[in-house]
Amino acid sequence: MSSAAITPGHWRSLGYFSLYRLLIIAILAMMASALSANSPRLAPPGYLGSLLGYALFAVAAGLAARQRLARFEYVLTGQVLGDIFFIGLLTWLAGGMRSGLGMLLLPYLAAAALISRGRMSFFYASIASLVLLSGETLRGMMTDSMDSLAQAAMLSVACFAVAWLAHRLAVYAREKELLAEVRATALAKQEDINRLIIRDMHDGVLVVGAEGQVLSHNQQALRLLGVPDSISGRPLEEWPFLVEALQRWREFGTTEATVSVPASELLVSLRIKPLTGDRVSGALIYVQDTREQQHLAQQMKLAALGRLTANIAHEIRNPLSAIGHANELLSEDNDEATRHRLHRIVSDNVFRLERIVQDVLQLNRRDRMKPDPVALDRFVAEFVQQFVQVEGIAADWFTCPPGEALTVPFDREHLHQILWNLCRNAIRYCTQQPGCIQLKIGQVDGVWRLALWNDGPPIPPELQSQLFEPFFTTRSTGTGLGLYIARELCAANGAALRYVAAEQGVTFELSGPTHG
Repeated sequence: MSSAAITPGHWRSLGYFSLYRLLIIAILAMMASALSANSPRLAPPGYLGSLLGYALFAVAAGLAARQRLARFEYVLTGQVLGDIFFIGLLTWLAGGMRSGLGMLLLPYLAAAALISRGRMSFFYASIASLVLLSGETLRGMMTDSMDSLAQAAMLSVACFAVAWLAHRLAVYAREKELLAEVRATALAKQEDINRLIIRDMHDGVLVVGAEGQVLSHNQQALRLLGVPDSISGRPLEEWPFLVEALQRWREFGTTEATVSVPASELLVSLRIKPLTGDRVSGALIYVQDTREQQHLAQQMKLAALGRLTANIAHEIRNPLSAIGHANELLSEDNDEATRHRLHRIVSDNVFRLERIVQDVLQLNRRDRMKPDPVALDRFVAEFVQQFVQVEGIAADWFTCPPGEALTVPFDREHLHQILWNLCRNAIRYCTQQPGCIQLKIGQVDGVWRLALWNDGPPIPPELQSQLFEPFFTTRSTGTGLGLYIARELCAANGAALRYVAAEQGVTFELSGPTHG
């Protein structure tokens, strides 16, 4: 065993080994003294003297281990060889194998193998076997009786068996120890990483215990709460606005709140999560500066507005150019037919501009939603009747297979606008035959689905990724905002709109959780 592998634990084990040795010596001495009158075999001449020598050896071995006077391997081997010698001597003096003292070697061999992590265990067992067998052989030659030699042989086999078992246990323990060290190192690194992440987070973090005391926090939490010093261990009652938010969370499950910090009059946003599966054991509170949220939202709105403005300018340029050109021709040409055609061009482009403006105004409806419980089957049936009448198409173009009676949270005007945009697209591309459009309602794993299918040609794969982009259209008279608006309105209601690719027909699917 290399010196780098020796730990204080090895030396502690050697100290316990020395205490065990002294305990065995004390027990043997008391037995010899108490039973010497009735069993002289337990206290033959030289027996107590050998015990005294063994005791002196045990004390010296314990001091050597405590002071670490030599390398660990040398100290351990010296102690084990001394134990084998003295146990063999006491066995000899007590009458050989019949005394049973030879059995004391087994726990010594097991302990030595475990302490040395399995090294030298078979060497120790070999020395013990040689001592036992040679002692019984010598005793047999002196008494002309080899009756106990078989017992010595069996005990020698037991020594090797114990050594092997202890060796396997030591190897297994070492593997588990190495695994524990690796996991401890990984855990320590992860804790350091987590500590760095929490320390440098833009959000404040508070860990609150079950009794309402602050267990941990980061510097950002101190800054946002206007506290100059550490608050670990302090009761949360010092900040009533936090106590109130935490109380609402425990009673009603309100996980988010916006509160004002009295010390700085700063508005902060609180997000509360449980430390464990319940809301009693403690909570993790994230504190965020609302100014950063507002700034980020403003930046996102400005970026979206910039893109939308650029697209609107591009889309409006063409109709305005057509109108301007037609107006110039109107002032130069007096032909009635030509004037009528130019008037038609102006009228068509004005209508197109009006459509663009109306579609853009619909985008503002995303933020003005009133979700209501909507019975999908009844809503779809009423919608189809209205759509057929307004668009002037045959009612048998639509089929609505019986579906589940689902009630979902959705803004009715939003859902009406979404279906209207999808159905207008469907009638443009379908075969306009009976059954060419189908509306199907279903539910899977708590998610409702409303699929609108038409028998038109599938959308080419290269165009599918652009379907929901604003102002993307394959029609010269379209604005390209219908699907974009439909998806935005879906998102505002916590739902999703996607195109489902298939070999035949075109399917758009609305889906969302059945409970809002």
